Amino acid sequence: MATAFEDAGVDEYEQLADAMTNHPKDRHALAAEVHCEARAIVTFNVKDFGPDSVNPYGLDVLTPDQFLLFRHRSSAELMMARRSAQAVVRGVPLEELLGRLERAVPDYVRLLRGS
Repeated sequence: MATAFEDAGVDEYEQLADAMTNHPKDRHALAAEVHCEARAIVTFNVKDFGPDSVNPYGLDVLTPDQFLLFRHRSSAELMMARRSAQAVVRGVPLEELLGRLERAVPDYVRLLRGS
């Protein structure tokens, strides 16, 4: 995470973890989101962040696919530029990068491919 998003680290959230009501093994994640005043949690593990645990904090729970689709709809050119840059950094053609992403975020990849 730190390699891809150098400013993604969160400190001083631990004191909130005991107050969280989501799945115990993921309370640290919800505490960090609350501490940062995030608007959404992006996770494949949606089931551990039920409405009762996130609604008091005004948080949405999104899969990575949902998040990328949302971001693309609000800024398609920027998102395409980011994917192109990501392919360059990884040293692969854009289509190969999309192939790698397809299993994790199939709807987003389908949108980028225009199908």
